[in-house]
Amino acid sequence: MSKKVFIGNVPFLAQDAELRNWFASHSIFPEGVAIVKHRVTGKSRGFGFADFSRPEDAESAVNALNGMEFEGRRLMLSLAHSEGPAVQAQESAAASSN
Repeated sequence: MSKKVFIGNVPFLAQDAELRNWFASHSIFPEGVAIVKHRVTGKSRGFGFADFSRPEDAESAVNALNGMEFEGRRLMLSLAHSEGPAVQAQESAAASSN
């Protein structure tokens, strides 16, 4: 069963790939990373999610990275309460709006 991590306080100009690279720079490799965008404007809403294949990896990521700085802001990481992959949900939401 996979686990999702909520990422709060994401800089509004940050991109998914930059956030993924930030995780990698800390030797943490989520299966996917998605910054949530406003449905109409396409602008960042300032938060996102990371998908992990194992719950213990998600917990380790939260413990290691919560409060760490990314592009000048301290990110707030916590275990997400909803189930299902964040990246897939983001991609299908974008596809359905087109």
